[in-house]
Amino acid sequence: MTSYRLFKPFLIVVAGLSLGLALPAWADAKMEIKTATEHASFAVNAKTTAQTHMHLHHVINCLVGTNGEDFDATAGNPCQGMGGGALKDSAGSQGTESLLNQSLRLAKIGIEIGDHHSAQAVALATRNLLRLAENNDAQHRK
Repeated sequence: MTSYRLFKPFLIVVAGLSLGLALPAWADAKMEIKTATEHASFAVNAKTTAQTHMHLHHVINCLVGTNGEDFDATAGNPCQGMGGGALKDSAGSQGTESLLNQSLRLAKIGIEIGDHHSAQAVALATRNLLRLAENNDAQHRK
């Protein structure tokens, strides 16, 4: 016999969503930061400058959300449907917000760099800051 306790958190989320209740914004931010970090890693490991730039655009889009000034719909949005952008959704968490703003500034620099290895180096720094933001966000939410 399956224990009800194992399914209780899942049922609460499903019930809340079916009633139109939103999950907390920090839940959105967590997924957006994770996805941005993954795409920064993709940018680091990309074989071409164009691929590095594309994944850095994905980082930017995850950070700013569809209503953000730097959002570029033509670049694709791996965070579509996750929330309003990691920056907006993590508002109030000063440490996380600061790290995300730094990550955004670096990603914007990275997409302007034409040298592949240099763009990857900026992507690496971006990824490192995003990892710090992930850890900071996890500690803040405990």
